[in-house]
Amino acid sequence: MIEIINLELKFNEKVIFSDLNLKIERGEKIGIKGESGKGKTSLLNLIMGFISPNIGKILIDKSEISHNNIISIRNKMAYLPQNILLMGDKNVLDAIEYPFHYSINKKNKPKEGKIIAELEKINLKPEILSTSISKISGGEKQRIALVIAKLLGREIFLLDEPTSALDEISRKSVMKYVFESNDTVVSVSHDNEWLNKCSKIINF
Repeated sequence: MIEIINLELKFNEKVIFSDLNLKIERGEKIGIKGESGKGKTSLLNLIMGFISPNIGKILIDKSEISHNNIISIRNKMAYLPQNILLMGDKNVLDAIEYPFHYSINKKNKPKEGKIIAELEKINLKPEILSTSISKISGGEKQRIALVIAKLLGREIFLLDEPTSALDEISRKSVMKYVFESNDTVVSVSHDNEWLNKCSKIINF
């Protein structure tokens, strides 16, 4: 599903990583670990097409990422950075429904009951839907963004430190939500329990 071939990334002539090769099959859960500054988050940005490699290429479903196909490729993926920015200007329900205002997603707009069912799987109560976006925590934003991606039917999840802002109960619920799914997941994490659940570990 994702193939990384001879990838090299440099910033200001400094090589961040080079000769990176990786094949990720559909449904695999990949964990990336390593020291800060080694390019872990940059790899997620490369897969999303936010930045381009100096050498090498990335294929999604056998298609190389390019300016011509990046929109269709991104529609298969969800990128959840550490600091989530939720769109919408009212409450959590508004933020969840925001992506479904676009024509490409309108036909998949979920009923409120479906939204509540997904929220409860990751330890969020229905009452949060009426809460102002400005009043929810970073950990709640992470989980809400995860639910939005799931409701949008994304196939590939790129997660940057997905448990860093979670309490223990919420952390367990998110791990269950992610690892019991059929989704393809590429995650950057320092959480050993999370990494132990991954089918493959990449050391940076």
